[in-house]
Amino acid sequence: NMYIVGYAYQSGLIPISAKSIEHAIKLNGARAEENISAFRLGRHSINLRQEILNTISEKNKILTNFDEKYDDRYNFLIKYQNEKYANEFRDLVNFAQTSDKKIGNGNQFSTAVLNNYFKLMSYKDEYEVARLYSNKEFISKINNTFEGNFKINFHLAPPIFYKKDKVTGNPLKMNFGSWTMILFRFISIFKFLRGTYFDPFAYLEERKTERLLINNYKNRILEICSKLTIDNYTLAVEIASIPDQIRGFGYIKNKNIEIAKSCEDRLMSAFNG
Repeated sequence: NMYIVGYAYQSGLIPISAKSIEHAIKLNGARAEENISAFRLGRHSINLRQEILNTISEKNKILTNFDEKYDDRYNFLIKYQNEKYANEFRDLVNFAQTSDKKIGNGNQFSTAVLNNYFKLMSYKDEYEVARLYSNKEFISKINNTFEGNFKINFHLAPPIFYKKDKVTGNPLKMNFGSWTMILFRFISIFKFLRGTYFDPFAYLEERKTERLLINNYKNRILEICSKLTIDNYTLAVEIASIPDQIRGFGYIKNKNIEIAKSCEDRLMSAFNG
């Protein structure tokens, strides 16, 4: 079974090159393409297995402790924007923690604030997409996963220009070549413009909405903290967790924002009642 051979090779048990093994499979002739695919799948499976284990390990480490969650998200926001931006996250989370300590009912509320305020603050705009795709970690993963001559293509629906589906009117993704990597590196350099008057993307409706969500959430949490009691604590946690409902991008995200807003209005009415 060539799958097992590929697995064994990737485990370091076969002291010859992969190219030589694939050449031998071709010389054998019988079901050569199928056997080469099985060999490569065996190789890839061990890499995939290790990647899954690493991901699980990292996720468990992040999710086990409040302070570890906080440090991880705070440091991420520094990379995302800068220290000043991360400090805005810090201030609201600390305020929620103070309220939790006064109530003495655990840290469900401040944990909800930590997770959901971070989610809103780390929205995937043009600068963040560019940063993620142009950083060394992403490029290293691509090079370690694929061999030989390969091309990278990106399927994107740029907010400035895109094609629309003739039936639904929704944006259609377009294919862009590997030259996009150069564009990503260029855009990522200017992330310091995010949200300023000089940010060319700040005037897009989607970006205005995302910044408004952040500001509204902060004000909502400050209001809740001033009225938090043991009786309305469960409601407060639900309200602080509402951004978790806002998933997807573009028109999908907009629909979820409307649903979340309706849910927030209902819960806030109960909270203030």
